[in-house]
Parts: sequence; C-alpha cells; structure tokens
Amino acid sequence: MTDKPLKDDLLDDLPEPKAAATEPTPPAERSAPESGSRIGLWLSGISLVLAVGLMGGGIWLWVQYQTLLDKQQAVAMQSSESLRSLGENLEGLTSRIDGEVVARVETLRSEQVAMEQSQNRLRDSVNEVKALAVGDRKPLVLADTEYLLKLANERLTFMFDTETSVTALQSADAGLASLEDPDLIEIRAQIAREIDALRAVPSPDIAGMAVRLAALGDRVDELPLPGREALRGADEAAPAATGNADRAHDRDWREAADKVMNDLRKLVVVRHRTRDQHEVLTPRESYFLRENLRLKLESARLSLLQREGDGYRGDLATARGWVERYFVADSNEVRHMLASIDELAAQPIEVERPNITASLRQVRLLRARLLGEEAGRAKAAAERAEASVPAAAIEPASMEPAR
Repeated sequence: MTDKPLKDDLLDDLPEPKAAATEPTPPAERSAPESGSRIGLWLSGISLVLAVGLMGGGIWLWVQYQTLLDKQQAVAMQSSESLRSLGENLEGLTSRIDGEVVARVETLRSEQVAMEQSQNRLRDSVNEVKALAVGDRKPLVLADTEYLLKLANERLTFMFDTETSVTALQSADAGLASLEDPDLIEIRAQIAREIDALRAVPSPDIAGMAVRLAALGDRVDELPLPGREALRGADEAAPAATGNADRAHDRDWREAADKVMNDLRKLVVVRHRTRDQHEVLTPRESYFLRENLRLKLESARLSLLQREGDGYRGDLATARGWVERYFVADSNEVRHMLASIDELAAQPIEVERPNITASLRQVRLLRARLLGEEAGRAKAAAERAEASVPAAAIEPASMEPAR
C-alpha cells in the first residue's frame, strides 16, 4: 500500500475533463491512467476486505465480551446464592448453638442447686458426727440403757436370775456415768436402789436342789419292799413274764393252770395290816409304785425350778408318804431317802421379787422427750432448707442469639 490518500485514489478514478478535441492523445499517455485505475480497484478491494475483517473481528470480540459478561453474571449469581445459603446455615447453626447453650446453662444451674442441697445435707451429717464425737452421745447411751434395764427386768421376772439382773443394772449405770450429765442423777440413784434391793434377795441353791432331786429319782429302784426282797429285781421283768405266759398258755395244761392261778392271785391278795408291818404288793403294783414315786420327785423338781413353793412341798410330802407307807422303814436306803426329802422340803424357795421397773420408766420418759425435741429441730431445719432455695432459682437468664 502507498501513503497516497484514498481521496486521491478516488479522484484518480474519475475521468479527466476532455481537452480540446483537436489535440489527440498519444498512446503511451492513454495506457498509464488505465493501469492506475486497476491499482486503485485492487486497493479498494483490499481496503474493503480489511474493513470487513475488522468488522468481523469486532463482532467476534463483542460476542466474546458478551459471553464473558454472561459467565461473570452467572458466577456472581451463583456466588450470591451460595452466600445466601451459607448465611441461612450459619444462622440456623447459631440458633441451635444458642439453644444448646441455654439448655446446658439450665442443666448446670439445676445441678448446682442439687449440689448445694447435697452439701447442706452432708454438712448437717458432719455436724451431727462431730457433735457425737465431741460428747453428744446422750440419745445413743439412753437407748443402750433402756435395753439393759429391760433385760434386767426380763431375767428377774421370767428366770429369777438376780445375778444377771444386777450385772445389767451396773452396765446401765456405767453408761449413764460416762455422760457426766446432771440430769441423769435421779435415774442413777434409782438404779442404785434397785441394785441394793436385788442384792438383798436371798438366793437359794436351786440348781443344787434340782440335782439332788434328780439323784433321789435315780435311787428309787434301790428302796426295799417288805416281803418282796426276792422279787425286787423281778419288778421290771414282771410284764415280760406275763407276756410270755400269754403267748404260751395253749402249749399244755400245766402252763394254762399256772396262768389261771397267777390270775387268781392277782385278783385275791391277802394283806396283813398291823402296826409293825407294811402292805405287801404284787410285782405289778411295786413296779407302778416305783414309777409313780419317780414321777412325783420329777414333778417336785419342775416346781422347784419354777419357784412354785406350794407345788414343790406338796409333791415332796406325797413322795415321803409313799416311801413311809410301802417301803421298809428301818432300811438304810429308806432312812436316807426320807432325810433327803425332809431337808429339801425345809429349804426356802419362795422369794419375793423386788420391783426394778422405776428406772426403766424414767429412761423411757427421758428418751421420748429427747426424741420429741429432735423431731422438732429436724422439722425446723427442713423448713429453713426449703426457705433458703429461691422460687425462681432454676429460671435461666434469656440469652440473645449470636449474630
């Protein structure tokens, strides 16, 4: 391309004004303008192609620019949607966290109130233990004293065991003495009077007397019967002999006759009643006599253990009468039996039980009063504990969600 302006090219294409017709144009001069016209046409075509290319490039650039702008807008819209969704999620997460924080705060406050109540109860228990360790053992000692006094009364009433009763009373007095409480002096004085009353009670050897009665019962078989010395050892075998005769009464007529004679002798007994002679008993009668005498001595022993004086002496009198009436009076066994019975009957067994219930009543009254006072203090402490907890202590403070 040349630097000649386009206007000049266009002017070159225009036909020149005709000169005077009279002047002919030489051929060389006519070919030069025609070649310049063709060059101008080429240049015009090239310019047109360049213009069209430039226009096409501009249109393509514009399309690319619009496409890029649309993509940018789409990305911006997507980013704004993501930001909005992220904001909503963040807001929901913040609300949930705020709710969890509020619930946790409420739980912590509830646990704090429960912990304070537990600490108060623990503090009260520790105070009670400290008070007990320091010396406030009065309720416990009074409970032990009541048990010991009750034990002393039971042993005295049901077993007449004065020794155990005295020991229980002494233990109760020692427990009261450990408190060093002046309010317990009257109770201790009453216990001392009851101990003196128990010590003044006569204590016969009941166990020894019972052993002697049991020994007399074992010696009943040694007592001799008048006219039956040969049959003393056959008393226990008499029922067996009678049974053998019953089984063999059909063997022969001699055994049958003997049985009849024995039965007649049992029905008809000749007894000689004189001042110097005792009744003569059959073997069966002597067997039952010894057994009844042994049972009577055993009954006297039971009455002795139960401290029943009338029954005890009545059984001994009956046993003595049987021994005098049916056994040989001048034998050593009978004399020893009668002497032992008389000695045992002369022993005093009726002892008046002293009354030791006054101290027990005083201790029970004192315990009832202390328990009433303790119940009142416990009720007052419970009321104070309820009043110390505020009504709205569990209400959590309102919390604004974090933004």
